[in-house]
Amino acid sequence: MTFKKIKIIFLIKIKMAVKSKPDLDQLIPTSSPDDLLLKPKTPAVIGTSLPGASPTEITKIKYSSILPSDVWKQLHQLSFWDRKDLSVIIEAALIEYFKEHPDAQRELPEEEKRRRRLL
Repeated sequence: MTFKKIKIIFLIKIKMAVKSKPDLDQLIPTSSPDDLLLKPKTPAVIGTSLPGASPTEITKIKYSSILPSDVWKQLHQLSFWDRKDLSVIIEAALIEYFKEHPDAQRELPEEEKRRRRLL
């Protein structure tokens, strides 16, 4: 190698070493991961069909659940054939279930709310 080639390689290596590196602190969220996963999103405001009626706020929360595979399959089949979202079907089923179980309307004790992170 000639002196000129060595000098060019050396200058390239210096430029690569001096090159500014991205600030990775920008990628770290300022709040805790628990807050990002467990806190509900801001409420969505939906309008009513009656003119002059006030809008109602609905807060939706993501959750996961385990179902038997045949129930999961039926849920997807119903979703496809009725052209409804899975969450709409599950919500309707739970509302009907809650009508038959009045304990669903009873307020939880404060300690249990904290344990279940409902506060």
